[in-house]
Amino acid sequence: MKNKISRTIIFAAALAFQLCIFIFYLAIPALIKADAQKNNRIYAFECEPLDPYNFMKGRYLSLSITQSRITVGELDSQTFIDFDRDPQSYSVQLPEKKDLYLLLSQSQSGVWKVTGIRSKKPQSGDFIRAKLRYKIHIKASSPDTRLLFDFPFDEYYMQENFAKYVDSMPDFFDRSPRLQIYASSTGRVIQKGLYVLDDNNTYIAIEDFVKQKIRH
Repeated sequence: MKNKISRTIIFAAALAFQLCIFIFYLAIPALIKADAQKNNRIYAFECEPLDPYNFMKGRYLSLSITQSRITVGELDSQTFIDFDRDPQSYSVQLPEKKDLYLLLSQSQSGVWKVTGIRSKKPQSGDFIRAKLRYKIHIKASSPDTRLLFDFPFDEYYMQENFAKYVDSMPDFFDRSPRLQIYASSTGRVIQKGLYVLDDNNTYIAIEDFVKQKIRH
């Protein structure tokens, strides 16, 4: 009898623990959003959409984020001090598949651009976390060397008919699509929404834009 009660207690405790973990993961997006709104850490990136289909995921837009592809010449000089340097080649090795902190600066058009890379979380300023797609050695004397980042926000889920409509829009790029994200103080990010210019040259959510077009 005691063994049965003990097993029941252990099972209940394990179930409660798993439930707590589940609730915690559900709460993460809300925490990131609240942090971003409190500290004004909402960023917009230029992007280009594709319309892949995955039978496990459903219909979504695969976004090619412009700032996921940058050159060494766009980085600040501190980038070359913050990482280990090869004393013979004077090159800096950036690791792949490891969290890096990308410094951001807002352009005159309102979009944000990557201006530096850090190995540790900055104490202040605008930044997000991302990973390099492959390990690379960079040198300040080779400004045209390209870097490719894996951003954790390059898939945008929509209703299937909406995604198909967006993929077939002939003037989508002329509407200057921008993906807005929330970023926490630790650099973690979630999507806020995908926005395009409407016929009045005002940014609106892509879902609202498609609804207007389908309605007509």
